[in-house]
Amino acid sequence: MVESTVSLHLYYIIQEAVLNAVKHGKATSIAISIARDNDRFVLTIRDNGAGFQSPGGSTGMGIRIMRYRASVIGTTLDLKSAPVRVLK
Repeated sequence: MVESTVSLHLYYIIQEAVLNAVKHGKATSIAISIARDNDRFVLTIRDNGAGFQSPGGSTGMGIRIMRYRASVIGTTLDLKSAPVRVLK
């Protein structure tokens, strides 16, 4: 069972990621999954948006808040950007 504080922070991380994907990336499709890997959970959020520049050096408030929330619950935030390629 996941502690309620952890659940709440995960919820807000997901909420911010979805907001960023729609608002900044113009995503029209978002997939969210949580998988258990032994003693840890892996949260994955994928979208079909435009991606973003330099996640490691980003100073955007949303990413800073997500990193902070992850640190509060003793985990890390790993961001990867790979814009969707449309095949013709």
